[in-house]
Amino acid sequence: METFVRVGKLGKVHGLEGFLRLHLEDIYLEDVAKAGVLFAGHPRTPLPYFIESVKGGPTLLVRFEDMANREDATPLSGQDVYLRETDISEASDDQDGPDYEDLVGYQLHDTQAGTLGEIAEVLEYPQQWMAIIQRDDQEVMIPLNEVFVQSIDKGKRIVHTDLPEGLLSL
Repeated sequence: METFVRVGKLGKVHGLEGFLRLHLEDIYLEDVAKAGVLFAGHPRTPLPYFIESVKGGPTLLVRFEDMANREDATPLSGQDVYLRETDISEASDDQDGPDYEDLVGYQLHDTQAGTLGEIAEVLEYPQQWMAIIQRDDQEVMIPLNEVFVQSIDKGKRIVHTDLPEGLLSL
């Protein structure tokens, strides 16, 4: 099973020729150029879109194969884009700090409480990142930081935490 890493987001359609604005994290520029393909859609099963043309400048613009006009490109506007983990160079992997926003779909496992559930969403607040899980028919927010997150197993898609006592009952 392929593992995908979020590398950016597609913005609004630009012009009439099917170009989309591409908001890409700088560390992945070379990886995207080498791969020649971006994936968009659900993080577990994104669809491949082969890059036909890229324009640089103040804003990066991308056009995918079989998207010759504005109407073809519009459905992709606003979607997150991914690369296969195998397409990412080691230099990109050595970024500062964990990238919590890519943990959607991972299982959350706590040392005391056991398996808590699947991460449905990850939100960035000014103070820290928060994972949203469903537990007992309620939405529960779990802080994601270096204190609580013990390790992240990308292969098994599990986030191991050591949460403070009482946090789940808030």
